[in-house]
Amino acid sequence: MNLGQAVAVCLYELARDPRAVPKPDKLIAATAADLERLTALLLDALRSSGYLKSSPVGSQKRRTAAPTEEKIRRLVRRLHLSATDADLTLGILRQIFWKLRSAKTPRPDDFFSPRMARPPWRAHFCCARKGPEAGSGENR
Repeated sequence: MNLGQAVAVCLYELARDPRAVPKPDKLIAATAADLERLTALLLDALRSSGYLKSSPVGSQKRRTAAPTEEKIRRLVRRLHLSATDADLTLGILRQIFWKLRSAKTPRPDDFFSPRMARPPWRAHFCCARKGPEAGSGENR
């Protein structure tokens, strides 16, 4: 018997015995409140990124906020997220917002910390030289 035939026999035996394959657990669907929180946070992210903007008068090329918000709401509902998936997604979006907020307020010691010998704009002017004058050990 070759490998393909052996796999076919194993799969046949597994398909015959319904107890051989464990049934997946029933997923608990996310509540409407969870989906609404997720949608609100996602819409906030889209607004802060500039994706949702009110269109200027006479311009139809830009996305207006109202129809796009409805599309986002429908999209979140169509995902049929479980409660654990909704919690995970909420956590991811909250972490992104936290990081973005903390990045907007730079600390004064970010540019001149004791670990940094040179300012970041001078980092490319390092003292590495090529040739014998850099102390490579080769004498010409």
